[in-house]
Amino acid sequence: MYAAYLGRVDAVTLLHKNFGVDLNQKFSQNAPAIFFAVESGQLPVVNYLLDNKIDIQAEDISGNNAVHLAALKGHLSILKQLLSKNVSGDHVNRAGYLPLHLAIAGKQWHCVKYLLTRVHKLETDSVKISDIMSELIREDRITLLDSLMNRYSDMISLIDFKDMLFFSASINKSGFVRYLYERKLDIDIMDEHQMTPLMRAAQLGNVEVVSTLLNLHANPDAVSEAGLTALMYATLGGHLDVVRIMRNANIKN
Repeated sequence: MYAAYLGRVDAVTLLHKNFGVDLNQKFSQNAPAIFFAVESGQLPVVNYLLDNKIDIQAEDISGNNAVHLAALKGHLSILKQLLSKNVSGDHVNRAGYLPLHLAIAGKQWHCVKYLLTRVHKLETDSVKISDIMSELIREDRITLLDSLMNRYSDMISLIDFKDMLFFSASINKSGFVRYLYERKLDIDIMDEHQMTPLMRAAQLGNVEVVSTLLNLHANPDAVSEAGLTALMYATLGGHLDVVRIMRNANIKN
């Protein structure tokens, strides 16, 4: 319904009241009028539709409900209104995604923050909590990660913190390395090849993480399964900035 997309409450009202248009009628992508209003951020039209007994759990062709669309588009005021009217924030679409997942995919961090306070489900068969946390790390969203950890503390046992640490070291996210250290994670923990996060960061030339780990007193003398230290990995990789940092820290191996 184009009138809903344009935010024309008067036109939507006329079509509904005078011409008997069914507000639940499906249009493009099997979506009813509320989807068009949500997509373009038309809160007054959304309110009108919600007040007129529409099917609030209606889905489009992809199995998204209106909350999915509001989260993806970043329309926080509409998202709040939909949830206040009991449109499900835990609905899983046909691809296995929750509204939270679409908000993250769309980098709508204000919506992610709000959803983390309201939804009850984080995981589906398609998306695990580790996937969510990896994306928050990738996007430097420490505050949101901390909110997730505190709100869903009962799920902490499901989280592989070692993988999170190595992932942070691999993509040069020093803030998350420090965050995990402050949560008492052993920064000298080894992977299946006896590599430490410091070795991984040095191997990839990730200067910020190498500096952070050295400041946190990571062990520079640890030896991997291949018989190499962090300095050796940096040297073999030709990462001269990392070599210089480690030499300045009086690391000689």
